[in-house]
Amino acid sequence: QSSLFLDIFLNNVLGLQSEIFSKYDLNFLRVYEEHVFADGKIDIFIYYKHPIKENRFAIVIENKINAGDQQNQLKRYYEYVSAPKYLDLKYEQIKILYLTTQGNEPSEVSISSSLNTELFERNVLKGISYSKEIRRLLLKSNDLLKSESIIQTINQYLEIINDLSNE
Repeated sequence: QSSLFLDIFLNNVLGLQSEIFSKYDLNFLRVYEEHVFADGKIDIFIYYKHPIKENRFAIVIENKINAGDQQNQLKRYYEYVSAPKYLDLKYEQIKILYLTTQGNEPSEVSISSSLNTELFERNVLKGISYSKEIRRLLLKSNDLLKSESIIQTINQYLEIINDLSNE
């Protein structure tokens, strides 16, 4: 069950059925909490650093609970994963997820309207919510888990999501 959450997250929650996100080797996958880079700190950074550059991908998750956007925050994250001097990934290798309780859009403080539109249209930037996508991830995981202690932990997390989303 080592890749259960990732599989559900990629396929069922984000709907990433593309070849690049669906076939991966856990040996090349890294998940970072508060990943620091030259221009900031990414809340959750999932990086698949495959030896073949075309097989690499990055998922940036900006977690916003009761916090405002920082100046050019999402723009800086996009530049980090796409710029040749950093990771040099192409549109189809990048997902930037703006996670809020209700799936709010990022403000123009964080990303310009034009870049927001460009990344949204290219399926790079996506707003997701605790109340919908994360809840779906946890419920789907609960159906497949075998460990009672993990199921109980997920149920507690679901209660917190209900409180956060006023449901």
